[in-house]
Amino acid sequence: MSATTQVPLLEIDEKVDGGSTFSVSDVVDAIGNGPFQIKLVVVFGAIWVYLAVIAAVQPFFVDGMIDRMEMSSLQGGIISASLLIGLIVGNTSCGFIADAYGRKPTMVVCLVLTSVAGVVGYMSDDFWVLAGSRVLAGAASGGTTMTMNTYFAEMCPSGPRGKYLTILHLAWTIGVAMAVQLSAQFDKKEWRLLMAVSCSAGVVLGPLVWCCVPESVHFLFVSAHKNKLCAADEVEPTLRSMAEENRAGELLGASTVCQAFADVHFQGGSLHVPTAAQAENGVLAVIFAPQTLCSVTLPLWGCFLCANYAGYGNFMWLNEFLHRMGYGKYARLEYLGFAAAEAVGVVLMTCVIDLFKRKHMLIIAFLGAGLTCLGFVFVADDDIMFALVLMCGTAFFEQSVWSILYVIVGEVYPSNVRNTASGLAMGPTRMGGVVSTTLGRYMMNIDVHLPFYLTGSALILGALLALVLGSDKTGQKIDDF
Repeated sequence: MSATTQVPLLEIDEKVDGGSTFSVSDVVDAIGNGPFQIKLVVVFGAIWVYLAVIAAVQPFFVDGMIDRMEMSSLQGGIISASLLIGLIVGNTSCGFIADAYGRKPTMVVCLVLTSVAGVVGYMSDDFWVLAGSRVLAGAASGGTTMTMNTYFAEMCPSGPRGKYLTILHLAWTIGVAMAVQLSAQFDKKEWRLLMAVSCSAGVVLGPLVWCCVPESVHFLFVSAHKNKLCAADEVEPTLRSMAEENRAGELLGASTVCQAFADVHFQGGSLHVPTAAQAENGVLAVIFAPQTLCSVTLPLWGCFLCANYAGYGNFMWLNEFLHRMGYGKYARLEYLGFAAAEAVGVVLMTCVIDLFKRKHMLIIAFLGAGLTCLGFVFVADDDIMFALVLMCGTAFFEQSVWSILYVIVGEVYPSNVRNTASGLAMGPTRMGGVVSTTLGRYMMNIDVHLPFYLTGSALILGALLALVLGSDKTGQKIDDF
């Protein structure tokens, strides 16, 4: 096997001195870290803030919607779960779409659709149309977040890739805080306006992505080989844009960036060509290959399932828990504490994500979240203030879990299936969130503490599943096939 042949997931690339070929990741690493990645942080950070607002305002306007439209508990649960159902649809379907048609157009269309969903929900009086609008908002949000994560993983050099993917989650916590403050500006009867305002920025952010963000160089490389085009020609516009913005002068002297890279690092070298079997492998054949199914795909799905069940459950039902316990006056303060704790978690994780193995940090984060969540339940009846501090600790660790999972799923799969694999990991596993948000009200009617016993246990289970996660790409190049 040649030094540059890529074996998805299980083999670490080792370059032989004097090798005649190099990968797209080699060129991206040579271009380095600079203004191009900082621009992506700004643009994608704004998108993360926007999508966080869409999700985080829901607990505040659902109560007003239920009251004003005289909905039953079941209908309220359906509305609460509709955003998650949309996320499942968006993650799963947009994974295939972005791998087939490109990361950039997928993000642009999905962002515009979030605003369309807001307008439809604002104008409708029909329950099922309202539920459908939330499904559409969720689908568009899910398609955007997953594709954005994949894109950023592909456009960052290997060394600081984890830091860049993690720092974006700080924008999510800012969005949660903004959602809490935004909801305070609207009365319960103004739930329609709150819902519409939260979805309004998509029509601006979509065109911004179209104008400022080039297509992923890894997608272009894979697409060129699938369509039997010259890969070097297809990736040139994006590589040149990156090199110019990062002022990588040594790569701008030749006719193409790839040629300049070869002149400096690989005399007479060229982009590697995948084998016919690699180029023709089906998407699902790669994701469910026996050597990856048990060591990567299934454990990763299990971790996402536990994170979704606990994360959405804790966030959605904390408000009602506090009101039922007679501490409703602390609800908004606690959600702000949530956002602050998540922000601290992201900042800390950004500092350490590339220093330790992803798997080890994931286990610690799951355990921390599970133990603090169970501690919250145990002490809530006796000391509510200490309980709220513990729940902020849960938010701290949960956000760390999400940060690490997004980094892992963005780098362990090869480029030809990366978005599809990410979608299958993120999408169907959101059923955990659907279950926890739909049944939470009924579980509270049995025992107000019950939903949090279950979410804490789910987080502990996530730590056990992380133990068997086999692949780790910390500081390594991502594969194309």
